[in-house]
Amino acid sequence: MSSSRPIQWGFICILFAGIGAGRATVENQDPKPDAQQELKQLRAANAGFQARNANLEKRNHDLESQIEKLQLQLAVLRVQKTPPAPAQQPVPENWKRYDFDGMPVYLIPLDTGGAPTTRPARK
Repeated sequence: MSSSRPIQWGFICILFAGIGAGRATVENQDPKPDAQQELKQLRAANAGFQARNANLEKRNHDLESQIEKLQLQLAVLRVQKTPPAPAQQPVPENWKRYDFDGMPVYLIPLDTGGAPTTRPARK
């Protein structure tokens, strides 16, 4: 067992040396080119978002003004009076009135017998 101990310690030393060397190379790399490139991309994206936001704000303003105009038109339409119902002509005497489901129904004889009708006279 004593012969395997130095091998284990040697393996552990090599392992830590490799980790330390890898870490040193990562820390020595210059992150600025990637950061500068990322900053340019973010600024370009921000400019695009600002332009899109301005367009959406303009469209929102236009739609709100359109809503105001439509509400005004609706108010004007509600104020306008409906025309009065036309005057009803009297029903001829030979017609018989009955109520059916709460509505007036008239029985009209086919033979007028010289009684007045609702048809206009032919000339």
